[in-house]
Amino acid sequence: MFKFITFILVIFLNFGCEGLSILRPNKKNTQIEAPEKVTEDEVILSPTIEPQAGFVDYGTELIISSKQPGVEFDYSADGGKTWLIGSKIVLTRKTSLLYRARKNKKVSKELPADYTIKFKRVLILGNSILMHAPSTVLGWTGNWGMAASSPTNDFLYYVKNRLQELDKDVVIKAKN
Repeated sequence: MFKFITFILVIFLNFGCEGLSILRPNKKNTQIEAPEKVTEDEVILSPTIEPQAGFVDYGTELIISSKQPGVEFDYSADGGKTWLIGSKIVLTRKTSLLYRARKNKKVSKELPADYTIKFKRVLILGNSILMHAPSTVLGWTGNWGMAASSPTNDFLYYVKNRLQELDKDVVIKAKN
């Protein structure tokens, strides 16, 4: 009996990127206690975030800002359970953020921002399950992964299509 070992490795390459955490806050960002809600005597304006929610490159730096002087910014990546102080966030994974402005113990309305990461260059490494040229010795006539019945049922086909949906300019290389 034969034992088949499948090895498929997908490497996402982008120069200047580090880590694989959901967020990489700057070193000054710290967790805070829950502030009071806004009262009518002082209005804290909602901040803006750039770039706006949507598809962004791996390692994109988000910047939270406001035209209102004297405010600090908080953000949460866990639905508001914990908040971090900071105005800059580096994204390395798909995430949903809540962000707000704060002055003393008063906060603005919490705003949501959902981000999906796209990649510029991708290297996919594998064995014959990933890709195999035709071989008369093996009786294999296809030029795709040996686990698929056709090129459109192939693992590589699905991965390439999904990555190209996120960014039509993505460079994808596959090697055995």
